[in-house]
Amino acid sequence: MTRPPPKGRPEPLGREAMLGVLGQLVREVEPHTEADPVGITFASLATLGAMFGRGAYFQVEGTRHHASLFACQVGRTADGRKDTGAARAKQLSAEIDCEWTEAGRLSGLASGEGLIYALRDGDGLEDCGVADKRKLVMASEFAQVLKVIGREQNTLIWCEVLIDEFQEFFVQDDKLAQEASLLLDRLVRQGRAFGMHVVLGSQTLSGAYSLARSTMGQMGVRIALQCSEADAFLIMSEDNSAPRLLSRPGEAIYNDASGLVEGNSPFQVAWLDDPARELALQRVRQAMPAPRVPPLVFEGNRPADLAENHAFASALRAEPVPAAPGIAWLGEPISIKPPTHVSFQPQGGSNLLIVGQDEPLAAGMVLASLLSLQATVHPEIVLLDAQDRASSLATPVDRLGGRVIAVGTTSVRTLETAANLQSPISAYSGPTSLFILPGYQFKVVDAMITNFHLPESTLIMLVGAFAGREKILETYEIAIKEGYRFYSFGDAMLIL
Repeated sequence: MTRPPPKGRPEPLGREAMLGVLGQLVREVEPHTEADPVGITFASLATLGAMFGRGAYFQVEGTRHHASLFACQVGRTADGRKDTGAARAKQLSAEIDCEWTEAGRLSGLASGEGLIYALRDGDGLEDCGVADKRKLVMASEFAQVLKVIGREQNTLIWCEVLIDEFQEFFVQDDKLAQEASLLLDRLVRQGRAFGMHVVLGSQTLSGAYSLARSTMGQMGVRIALQCSEADAFLIMSEDNSAPRLLSRPGEAIYNDASGLVEGNSPFQVAWLDDPARELALQRVRQAMPAPRVPPLVFEGNRPADLAENHAFASALRAEPVPAAPGIAWLGEPISIKPPTHVSFQPQGGSNLLIVGQDEPLAAGMVLASLLSLQATVHPEIVLLDAQDRASSLATPVDRLGGRVIAVGTTSVRTLETAANLQSPISAYSGPTSLFILPGYQFKVVDAMITNFHLPESTLIMLVGAFAGREKILETYEIAIKEGYRFYSFGDAMLIL
């Protein structure tokens, strides 16, 4: 008679999950064992994954998925048959590779040193190290693993998060401060269970009021040098202002009682001269692994590089979201904040005005905005350029699939002159003797905005060359009939 699963537990794993050779083996063994088939499956997957090592993998797009698997079985003691399932997995691995099954399985996690020793490289002299690092670590009770992790001076898992001048996260009460506060609270509350330790350093806590007092209360060890009374209350407790009474250089208070007065222990900090300090820092750097993420340094005199914008790079790889706001990244912040950007809502009415005297910087911001919008929403780009010389924006906009619309016939002649002199078009300054007559092949300008010109002028010939003589004559007849104003301060027309 089979008992139904207790209320609240998930349904048994479907038979569809028992695929391939492994699924067939589990089905063959199931009638002859008390172990749960799911337990046998996961124990076998973890065992075989360790046996295969890092050489076997399954390619999913640009990511290699190796056979390594961490499995944790939870069941009632003496009833879940967890060890029985693991024994079946061992029996299977012994049939495949008996030598590895005897040498590659490690039981127990008494310390991190034992695991490191089992994977050591050797010193090249007396100790040859371990050549085959394919290891399967088995622990019969997960609670014992957690106990070892929580042991003082344990090296099984150790991760230290060091944040200097952490109050910079909270100088403004914004979204960044809220997210940093929530993350720090989780780290100090839950990190200890995983061997994670948080060290916060600061020369002043002014502005740290956004860090919840409950988070500070979870940090049992406090060290304070001479500081103000307000900072002393923040570091220690509301009735412990001892740090403000410190007077000698290097004098400090160590407190491992969550800031309570009875935990105060005055001491003198170690003094290192410059050579000794540099030597100590060099040793720290040598002991650290290579950083996965390069350090972020805010340099106020260095131009921003759009290629370093991770959000922009992600937008380039992703598909645009319909009806989503368009994002125009303008540059990098000079504080701990996301990249400076402008959001354009799809409903319209969002505009951006860039004012400045440095033309290359303005062109860079405009191009950064255009590239960002092209990556996020794929808009139609129209360039209206009223400069008296060829614009450095014309070629990039043309490459983005936009249209170059010249404002005024002078801009038309300037852009076309630059296009005739060099290809691709670039910034140009100088005189032009270009007269555009009917039959001219326009190279850059896709459209123009111009006023109604006087008869028998070269400008009439220019617009006629662009739109066609008959179309211009027809347009002028309508303008005269409707009473449009001619010449420089008259009405204008858009020629597409």
